Amino acid sequence: MTYSSLAPGSSVTVTAVVAPGASLADGSVVDNDVGVTSDDPNASLSATSASTSSIVLNGVPVTVGEQPASGSGSNQAFTFQFSHPDGYLNLGVVNVLVNKVLDGRNACYLAYSVPASTLYLVDDGGDAGGPYAGAVQLGSPSTIQNSQCAVSLASAVGSGTTLTLTLNIAFQAGFGGNRIFYVAAQDFVAHNTNWQALGVWQAPFGAPGAIAVGGLTPGRGSGSSGTSQQFQITVNDTKGAGDIGVVNVLINNFIDGRNACYLAYATASNTLFLVDDAGDAGGPFAGSMVLNGGNAGIQNGQCSVNGSGSSVSSAANQMTLTLNISFTAAFAGNRVVYVAGRDRTDGNNTDWQALGTFTVQ
Repeated sequence: MTYSSLAPGSSVTVTAVVAPGASLADGSVVDNDVGVTSDDPNASLSATSASTSSIVLNGVPVTVGEQPASGSGSNQAFTFQFSHPDGYLNLGVVNVLVNKVLDGRNACYLAYSVPASTLYLVDDGGDAGGPYAGAVQLGSPSTIQNSQCAVSLASAVGSGTTLTLTLNIAFQAGFGGNRIFYVAAQDFVAHNTNWQALGVWQAPFGAPGAIAVGGLTPGRGSGSSGTSQQFQITVNDTKGAGDIGVVNVLINNFIDGRNACYLAYATASNTLFLVDDAGDAGGPFAGSMVLNGGNAGIQNGQCSVNGSGSSVSSAANQMTLTLNISFTAAFAGNRVVYVAGRDRTDGNNTDWQALGTFTVQ
């Protein structure tokens, strides 16, 4: 930067900003050296200059996990872990969003600022930039709340590359139902994990109908593509297990049958159907098979189900559906396991319930 002339005794402040290239390796140091010169040989230069050094961070933050991964109740202490390969202090903001779907509106939507040691709760409008329903600093016993939840910041502990955040969350009465925990993290150079579904929770609400989704085992799991995993699903009916008509299972990022592992078990014919990649629940189907009857398999572009290791059983008011599923490499990522059930007359329907999450590696 050049200045054509300066009066005797005058000064000027110059700020130079350097943008490091993307080709610089992680940990590279960029020096911004400053000096002063003049084309007047008779000038007497007296200048103060400063230089700064910046470390290039090409590492990205990582969402490590959540405990408990599943369960039920009106209040619970939840622990979340976030990691950054260059140290936890490189984390900028970490987020937790609890809702039926990935939507900040009418959600329990939280953001913890690592530099400020402050937890923010987004209001019912769902705008991440505010306004906020409240904020609480680390060490304060105060509780912040919106229409979905009341939250206190129990602890935020950093060690090495990992930040462990513990939140006491109490769900409001109107927020009952199966909820998904989405987690995300961002560092100071805008690297972002994007949202990851890492847990589910059943918040209590009014009396259930005749038919209800029970549970899923495992509630949180992971496995390599091509490797079999048994999912055990329970569905309850106060009129008896014989009243259950259809059980649906949908494994995907969202409630979307397209390019999903989308299954329907019809009790009348004891048949398991796998919806094709187009995702229409009414068909065409990628395949079907009778349970408890052989080793045949069915598959689409996302998953295959093996008859060996898949079964159905009933006792009193409960049906247990066991599915032996392998996922394709193209289906890698964090997935939500949704389950729905309806009775034989279609008089009662549970709607979709998020029962667990699974990471396809």
